[in-house]
Amino acid sequence: MLKKHAWMIGALLLFTMLVVLFSLITPLYVSFFVDSILNLNDPTHPIFIFVTNVFISVESFRDNLWLAGLLLIIVTLFSGTFMFLRGAFNAILSERVVESLRIGLYNHVISLSHKEWSSHHSGDMIQRVTSDVDTLRRFLASQLSELMYAIFMATMAFFILLGIQPTLAWLSMLVMPIIFTFAFVFF
Repeated sequence: MLKKHAWMIGALLLFTMLVVLFSLITPLYVSFFVDSILNLNDPTHPIFIFVTNVFISVESFRDNLWLAGLLLIIVTLFSGTFMFLRGAFNAILSERVVESLRIGLYNHVISLSHKEWSSHHSGDMIQRVTSDVDTLRRFLASQLSELMYAIFMATMAFFILLGIQPTLAWLSMLVMPIIFTFAFVFF
């Protein structure tokens, strides 16, 4: 049933990746703004060294502080937009998959013979179908998306931290298998 909605899964993955990216860029940008623009230090992170060498210089930011503020507002707007789109696609995807599942289950249940119906309590069968489908809906609506978010966050944060403090980045990766194991068992 997920194959029918492959493009929505792809869009959800893209929006989740963009949410994580903008969530991580915002504090990096604020640190760049405070350290390099206000405190007159040279940028230290490779991302901002690249940006200031290729696109706009630190001196231009210092001369036009409004531009630095505008850039922060734009980054925040993009972050909010992608967060909204992620939530919308997540909700739509989970409801469409569950709708397909309910239709399939309904068609199966009405095709059962009288003998099969009489061997089970109808209330028990209906309760199992609705409860199991709702559990799957909740998993698709929250847990699957959060799993993608956690994987993207850990991966992107690792590479950003690698540019700031490589030793700390590698040390933080030592505990990742433990964290993901506990998260998998718990959820």
